[in-house]
Amino acid sequence: MLVVLMLALVLATTPVGAYTPEGNVDTLTNWANLENSGQGENEWLADLGFVTAQEYSGTDLSWYKLEGTIWAAQLKDSPSYYFIKIGTGGTTILYDHFLYQNNASLNYLVIDLKDWYVDTTVPVPLPNNINVERISHIGESTTVPEPFTVLLLGFGLVGLAGVGRKLKK
Repeated sequence: MLVVLMLALVLATTPVGAYTPEGNVDTLTNWANLENSGQGENEWLADLGFVTAQEYSGTDLSWYKLEGTIWAAQLKDSPSYYFIKIGTGGTTILYDHFLYQNNASLNYLVIDLKDWYVDTTVPVPLPNNINVERISHIGESTTVPEPFTVLLLGFGLVGLAGVGRKLKK
């Protein structure tokens, strides 16, 4: 019993940000150069089957350097997917939007900065002026059926009901 109380005391007095994620770097699944946010960003996500669910400013997160070019930040929720928008000024990065599948620790994003150098050479050392402008938790989009599809479904159900009544007699 004393051990349980001691463990509870240690956990209760440890700062929230004291834990770092363990596991693999999240999987980069897609990237684009959209220049501006807004409609183009929403269309890009919709084409991939996603919608924006929640946004964070890059400065709202506490970043942890895990090793080398691998960084992590704790999220306020546990998204399966998220995207990062960065500023590319002064770098050789060609794209400014990156879509990730969240892997091991869903309440953390874990990224390797080298992944952002798609179709270009990774400089050594990496520049220290990369600006994470925004991180968005995204969810899979739900499609709304077209009116004709709903009408067709309705006719099918009416037909089945008619056949059922005829067979019942």
